Amino acid sequence: MKIITVHTYYKPFLDSFYGRRDDRRLDYGKTRNALLKRQFGIGDAYSYNLRRMGHDAIDLIMNDTVLIRLWLRRNWESDLLKIADRLPNFLYRKVITRTNWLKYGLPMVAEEVRLQKPDIVLVRNVKLFPPEWIRKIKQATRIGVVGQIAYSFDKFAWLREYDLVISSLPNLVRYMEKRGIRARYMAHAFYKRILKKVKKQKKQHAVVFVGGFTTAHLDEIRVMEEIVRKVPMKIWGYGVKKLLPSTSPLMKYYQGEAWGLRMFNIYHNAKIVFNRHGDVAPVKKIYANNHRLFEATGAGAMLLTDAKDNLKEFFRVGREAVTYKDADDAVRKINYFLSHEGERKKIAKAGQIRTLKDHTYERRMEEFERIIRSTLMKDSQTKHRGRDYHH
Repeated sequence: MKIITVHTYYKPFLDSFYGRRDDRRLDYGKTRNALLKRQFGIGDAYSYNLRRMGHDAIDLIMNDTVLIRLWLRRNWESDLLKIADRLPNFLYRKVITRTNWLKYGLPMVAEEVRLQKPDIVLVRNVKLFPPEWIRKIKQATRIGVVGQIAYSFDKFAWLREYDLVISSLPNLVRYMEKRGIRARYMAHAFYKRILKKVKKQKKQHAVVFVGGFTTAHLDEIRVMEEIVRKVPMKIWGYGVKKLLPSTSPLMKYYQGEAWGLRMFNIYHNAKIVFNRHGDVAPVKKIYANNHRLFEATGAGAMLLTDAKDNLKEFFRVGREAVTYKDADDAVRKINYFLSHEGERKKIAKAGQIRTLKDHTYERRMEEFERIIRSTLMKDSQTKHRGRDYHH
């Protein structure tokens, strides 16, 4: 199969990646590959493992204004871009701004799909694709369009345009199915190639947290504030300065933002990685469901995470990961495991072994292939008898 995965990246990460580079001198393919190698989000975890399985896999980053310009230059004749090429770099970047990129990003995806004629298009940010664009993209695919969602969304009707939606939240899968949306479950995972790129430092961090600070995390932020009043915790993340007041006790431990490989190096050099989940409307937050579960354990740290109903499906609680019920419980366990290094190392190692065995993107892409074959390919073969999709 030929599969196109459509990503979106956070603006602060893109800004830090490009810095003062001269956009006009960049090559589209080389720049996209360099971005993927930084391992922001899932990086090239899907495409790499799909290619290993014999599929043709392509990554598109739809909200990167630099890549959009490079793609337009490569694919479309544009007098505006020709003029822009003669401008200083700081003016060049104003041709497609951070606020109007969607005007260009959606057509770029649609045109690339038309040119590539893939079997599957996987959209990882369904919020950005109005129904009319999904219908347009669907017309250029051989099998269909798949959405991926595990977050709060106020336009679930949009999802009916997808041929299939996958989610790492089992209760969100059920929610969608009850509303006539074909949905399947697929958990997050760890990209084991990361281990070849991280390096051990002489001094380990005691307790760390790397993640987002948004209005979906207000209850959890209060728990973290209670914790750091009693034990220190180094914190990296986005949204901190925008959401937290300067008086928040978390600000004392804030280290800035950390993305991709830098984040994995922090986990790799941490004794304990603290984890918490946010609010994912319209379903209750009773399920363990974030990348940090597998990123932390895969990188070799001991995971301390909030207790959730389904955590036992991923790890043996107390042996491969540790849970806390509230701030006081988290403080007790942090103090205990920092003073019982042997036990902490044993749990961290067992958690890493479990993740590398059962929770890698290699395994998830095998699941993804089975899901596609048992759903969309059956539909497609019914419509197009005799055509071969097993390539």
